[in-house]
Amino acid sequence: MKTHFYILLMLGMVFLLGCEDEKLGTDLGVTNVVLPDISEESLGTEITIQGNGFIDCDVLALSSLSGGTEQPIYMETREVASDHITVLYPSTATKDSYGLVLVRGSKMRTLGVINSTIGVMPDENLRNALSALFPDIFKGEKISSSAKYVTFTDGTLNISDKNITSLEGLEYFSNIRKLICNNNDISEIPAEVLSRLSELTAQNTGLTKLELATSEQPNTTLVSLNIDGSTKLESVDLYYCYNIEKFSALNCKLVYLDVRNYHSIYGGCLNYNSTDFKFTFSDDASKERLLKMESWWMDSYYSNSGSIVDAINNGVTVEGYDWMHDYPDGNNNYYYSYGKYQKTMKKYGEIPDTNLRNALKALVPDVFDGDKVLTVAALNTEYFKNNTTLDLSNKGITNLEGLQYFCGYKNLILDGNNLGEIDLSKYAISTSYTAGPVDEKGIQTFSAKNAGLTKLISGDQYMITSIDVSNNPGLAYLDINRCKSITSLNASGCPLTYVDLRNLAGTYSVLGYSGGAVDASKVQFSFTNSSSTQRKLLVEEWWMDSPWNGTSPCITAKNQGVRIERYEYIGYDKDKMLSSFN
Repeated sequence: MKTHFYILLMLGMVFLLGCEDEKLGTDLGVTNVVLPDISEESLGTEITIQGNGFIDCDVLALSSLSGGTEQPIYMETREVASDHITVLYPSTATKDSYGLVLVRGSKMRTLGVINSTIGVMPDENLRNALSALFPDIFKGEKISSSAKYVTFTDGTLNISDKNITSLEGLEYFSNIRKLICNNNDISEIPAEVLSRLSELTAQNTGLTKLELATSEQPNTTLVSLNIDGSTKLESVDLYYCYNIEKFSALNCKLVYLDVRNYHSIYGGCLNYNSTDFKFTFSDDASKERLLKMESWWMDSYYSNSGSIVDAINNGVTVEGYDWMHDYPDGNNNYYYSYGKYQKTMKKYGEIPDTNLRNALKALVPDVFDGDKVLTVAALNTEYFKNNTTLDLSNKGITNLEGLQYFCGYKNLILDGNNLGEIDLSKYAISTSYTAGPVDEKGIQTFSAKNAGLTKLISGDQYMITSIDVSNNPGLAYLDINRCKSITSLNASGCPLTYVDLRNLAGTYSVLGYSGGAVDASKVQFSFTNSSSTQRKLLVEEWWMDSPWNGTSPCITAKNQGVRIERYEYIGYDKDKMLSSFN
């Protein structure tokens, strides 16, 4: 009442000419007034007030509800009809609420309060929790425009144990950085809220879905995520959350978890050997349960305990993927993994090739249950601590599937078999880290001489120093561009059509390179003489142009008419072609 009295007192001093006083009641004959909601988009635009009884000389004004000496803001009238009046809403009227006053000659009446809102918040308990912090932020279910400007101590909003069932409307509070919403039956969190958070703690909630990021909108803010006890949530995809360092989903019933895209080159991210990464999958074996991660990280995590091992022992399928990346903005700010599938871990592993299975069973019989491999036991076997060479030569092996369940050896010999195509990172430990009871820093030497090879891709083999694939008359394709520490290559006696030797620059430029020159005896390969076959060699320009002690196979290939593409090293797996021949 005091506020309205103030409005009338201020406007009572105004006398507008050209409008005759009418002998009407205090309502001036205006009834059924409907006030519109105002938003920031309304500033400087036309708004319409509905009602009955408006006349041509009516004028509308805004008056502050807070008292004081502020002058009323008169609005320009654009159109008047008996059932409505349209005015230009001032661009300077930025408060949440104003009194709306109708002025007719020397008379006036209040039409009510006009509110500037940005959305609604249906959940009463959530509104009550926020109203306790910001008493004037709501008009019923409607959220005042100033919500986007309110701040929270340390950016934290704790709304645990409030019987909240919906977080709709929370997205309008744009300064929340840490959200704690434990013990509420909420089914989802608005995507706009998630995109701004650095920490989310949502323990024992009713979450059924958690859309954290997409390829179009990656999340670069979320660092910590805890959803312990949220048993209704079955799927968590962290693929596009690039900065996350802590993840906990204990006492959950997950059926799908994707934690790819966490190479340490980006800044460490999920610490694979700590308690900062833990989760629980569903025990329901009737459901297809899947964990996706990068192979190098999988290879770093082998031990007798931990969430990954628990998942394997619980029957969860664990898939490993090759790590690759791109820099879409050109400034090396973000990378996107687009790695390809490499290998699978399960509680009981299969080794389809009888000869490979028998050879391994003879070495480590205690990790077999019949013909099945107990994968966790195989990964942690003591055998390869003292036997660092795995010699499987001349065994009649045609398929290496299942070899990935064994680690710790440093030297792999596959001479005299019939192997066909090999992607080495599918079968051999690829990490440069130590984890678990076995020092599984990856193989250091690989030999597959006269082994029926037709194609060899190394994949990530950070520790390998020597590759010998000589005398494979069917070997045409050789890609070792991700062997960062390789010192010698022997692919003599192979009719190659494709060779990739890029990414050997910087501190890793060791392939045959010593004392300012390349030793040709440590870099042996040759191309098929068939000029009708498309042949290609990819190399670093500086490496090919270095002095060579002996005949350079690159020059020999050039003279054969092989297409040679010469690259500059500008980042891992991201060379730039500088020149070419043929």
